[in-house]
Amino acid sequence: MISSEEKTRSLIFQAIRYIAGILMDVGVSARDFIELSKLAFVDAARDRYGKNGRPATVAMMVEKTRLSKNDIYRLRELLVGFPEFDVTEPMSIESSVMMHWYTSADFHDEQGLPVPLRSGPGPGSLFELIESCSASHAPDDVVQSLLSQNLIVKDGGLYRPVSRNVSTPKDSYGFSVTLHSALLRLCQTINHNFMCGKDDTWPQRTVYSEAINADDVARIRRAVRERAIDVCFGIDDFLDSNTAVRLGNDDARAKKRYKVGFGVYYFEDVLPD
Repeated sequence: MISSEEKTRSLIFQAIRYIAGILMDVGVSARDFIELSKLAFVDAARDRYGKNGRPATVAMMVEKTRLSKNDIYRLRELLVGFPEFDVTEPMSIESSVMMHWYTSADFHDEQGLPVPLRSGPGPGSLFELIESCSASHAPDDVVQSLLSQNLIVKDGGLYRPVSRNVSTPKDSYGFSVTLHSALLRLCQTINHNFMCGKDDTWPQRTVYSEAINADDVARIRRAVRERAIDVCFGIDDFLDSNTAVRLGNDDARAKKRYKVGFGVYYFEDVLPD
């Protein structure tokens, strides 16, 4: 019978195997990953096992990480100068434009649907929408990007919105976006739920079926994708409406603010015969 420790190690290995493939594709070596892992262990141990608001002692970090004292001292020094970037990934101009087009009443008809916008500059144009989202992007370039991603179509002298679902590019920048919005946030949720009381957990649910025929997988994949996108956009609209209310209140501006988000994912496994 497989022990709990063996099962945990196997699951960690399987997760890291996927991560390792992506890391190699974006130029991160095994040596880089090992060094970053050691840094993370020391940083986590320092915060997690400290007492009375003080960092954990070296002896405690050695016990928990199984690293040598020399390693602990060396890694602590590296952490002092380790760059900490803002984990808030800026929204792409394409995402910002499509979100405002679909959520702002200034660009809706009487039924609350996004209206077609005319080409060129001036009021009621797509250029006006783009410039309201960013003054640093050339509107012509943004329009071409929206067209190339099939987010809009040109119909005579008008641009019509087709989708607000902006894809993440498959490059090192795209990987950093995915790492932040998916893996980092999922790990953050798992960590929170593991450490907190049962009444303070964040939503973390997985549903699946082991009885899907191979011929139905493509259809189900498309259907789940559409439903997941609809759910995310519904929550995005809900968060956007609450953000507008909160930030419209001068008293709320001075209060501490939180970044609140929601994410979904889909997976497939081929079951053994």
